[in-house]
Amino acid sequence: MFFLFNFADGRDRIDCIENAELSKHIAIGLKFQEGNFFKDSRNEFKYVLDFDSLCYISLIGVGYSFIQEYLNEQRNEELLDSAIYYYEKGVKFYPDSSNIWENIGYARMLKGDFAGAELSYLNALESGGDSLSIFSVLFNIYMELKQYKKAIAVFEKIVRIDSSDENLFNLAKLYINESINDRADSILTYLTGKNDNLEYFDLWVKLPCMEKDTEKFFQRVEYIEKKGLMLPYETQKIIYENLAKHFGIDSALAYIERYCELINTSEIWKFYGDELLKRKDYEKCVFAFKKSININFNRENYYKYGVCLFNSSKKDSAMIVFDSLLNFADSVVFDVYIYLVDIYLEKNILNKAEEILKRGLKIDYKNAYLHFLKGKLKEKQKRYYEAIEEFEIASNDSSLFDLSKKEIQRMKQWIARESAIKKKLENE
Repeated sequence: MFFLFNFADGRDRIDCIENAELSKHIAIGLKFQEGNFFKDSRNEFKYVLDFDSLCYISLIGVGYSFIQEYLNEQRNEELLDSAIYYYEKGVKFYPDSSNIWENIGYARMLKGDFAGAELSYLNALESGGDSLSIFSVLFNIYMELKQYKKAIAVFEKIVRIDSSDENLFNLAKLYINESINDRADSILTYLTGKNDNLEYFDLWVKLPCMEKDTEKFFQRVEYIEKKGLMLPYETQKIIYENLAKHFGIDSALAYIERYCELINTSEIWKFYGDELLKRKDYEKCVFAFKKSININFNRENYYKYGVCLFNSSKKDSAMIVFDSLLNFADSVVFDVYIYLVDIYLEKNILNKAEEILKRGLKIDYKNAYLHFLKGKLKEKQKRYYEAIEEFEIASNDSSLFDLSKKEIQRMKQWIARESAIKKKLENE
């Protein structure tokens, strides 16, 4: 908060003005000010200044009106320059006014003159201004100027005045940003000893990781597990990765499985599913992705659920998943076409396999996997020459070259066999 104008202080000063006419204009100016009629208030205060150029409240009132006009109506820097002109005029006569110095500082901040603003707020501090308020503004100035050591020094002063848990936690984060981790650790240890705020524990756990102190990291992980605290998803990932690195993947998976049950969010189940998918543990993977989509349906996770079903030989269920995904024409994972054709061919539902093939090849005619599957379809239809053509196209993909050539050889054998049978029948 920036202190711009003190109405009560202004009214007190009215009593000191002997001229009744001027007092009346000041009172009207204040009323206009309260009603946000800033141009009208400025006219009243300027009227007073024409008769009394040293009127404290009028100098501040005019400056304040320019700033409010800048904020509320138009971002014209000339308004800020006008405000600063009146404030600087006032500070010549009232150099010990912290109020005027703060206003000058605020106007300079709005102009982007942070160095000038810093000087003004330091003068306000020397003039007896509210230390906590001014330190807070100086902190923001130093952060804007990227003078982080100065920012920390000021925030330490703030904490001496107000040592709330929130301020201590913010100071710890500042220390971490500047790699002053020992001080941060002391604060976080103190805070986590007071209450179970997850934000505090989250940073307290991660800090040893930054220091590569594995022993302390796992001590804290164990402590948090015993307390039954549920840290955020990103932190669980860090714990998982460290467990996998130092104790093996089985320990890491066991840990994350326990936390999945505790936290029970779509995100954590998805993470668990992804890790299981890497290990091709499809049975558990089906369970993890089902949990994830039941909490929060997501097409990507639903697709992975289908993949896991397919690979765990639950192809009827996989078919239902992939068929439903085709309804999302705007964002179908292309492999859905491949999986569905494969399933329909295995189930000998050739008309559906052919329909899906046509749809897939319309999107990507050069897709080698679809041409390979089309070759399998032609084989089932006993159209061996057409099958050979499809396998030839598929063989252009290096990953399918050997398999396609074997299928071509097999088709040629079928053709030769059928030709031999045909000749035999003709001779009989």
